[in-house]
Amino acid sequence: MTLLDRVVYGISSHFMERRAEWAMSAALLSTDFIALGILRLLALVINGTFADTWYGRWTHHVRGFLALYSLYVWTTIDSRLLLPIIIIEFSNLALAFGDSGAADRRFKNAAAEH
Repeated sequence: MTLLDRVVYGISSHFMERRAEWAMSAALLSTDFIALGILRLLALVINGTFADTWYGRWTHHVRGFLALYSLYVWTTIDSRLLLPIIIIEFSNLALAFGDSGAADRRFKNAAAEH
C-alpha cells in the first residue's frame, strides 16, 4: 500500500464519525488562525492513518487539546456563534478524549500482556 493509499484509507475510514472535527478544522483555515486549522487537520490525518505507530497513540490527546484551544479561539472571533460552536467543539472534545481513554486502555492492556 502506498503512502497516498494509506492516507486516503485512513481518512475515509474515520471521516463520518469525526466529520465535525474536520469541519471545524477546515473552518479555521478561513480565519486568522490558519496554523491551528492546519494542526487540527494534520492531527486528524495522523490519527486515522498512522494509529499503529508510537506517535499515533498520542494524536487522540492532541486532537482533544486542539479542540479545547479552538473552542477558546472561536469565542474570541465572533460571540454570536458562541452557542453552536460550543456545542460542536464540546462534542469534539468528548470524542477526542473518549478516543484518548480507549487508546490509553489498549496500550496499558497490551503492555500488561507482555
